[in-house]
Amino acid sequence: MRVPPRWWTQLLRPPDPPVIRDQDLRAWRARFPETVPIADLAPRRAGTVVGVVARILVGADGPLEATVEDGSGELTAAFHGRRSLPGVELGRALRLAGVVAVDAEGRRRMRDPAWEPVAEPYQRSRSSPNVATGQPGADHTADHTGGHR
Repeated sequence: MRVPPRWWTQLLRPPDPPVIRDQDLRAWRARFPETVPIADLAPRRAGTVVGVVARILVGADGPLEATVEDGSGELTAAFHGRRSLPGVELGRALRLAGVVAVDAEGRRRMRDPAWEPVAEPYQRSRSSPNVATGQPGADHTADHTGGHR
């Protein structure tokens, strides 16, 4: 039996989902020119990043910790004195601004950063064309008031 060449088996292999997700996140991050990739953050310097919340940890006595990823790396934001923050949920996109620290394990962290929700990577905007009609905003989805357009 003949063994197929290596390039052929690579063609037949499905793409790796984490690699595709990182590519998508890097493309999404590029829409925010005022931000820096997490991997490029310098310790003890102020920085602004955007990322998608990948993990949330609420300790018994510790701060609320939200870990965001942007396709280049991860950053954990610690919000001291908080048990929850409206809008900080798994899969949501955030802009974080603060001073970066690197812990003993080499992980990037921000303590009590300024934060705000931003447009998510896989969220269709109202101005994006409807797949069926090609018309902007003609997707008949509910708006923020719960009504339909």
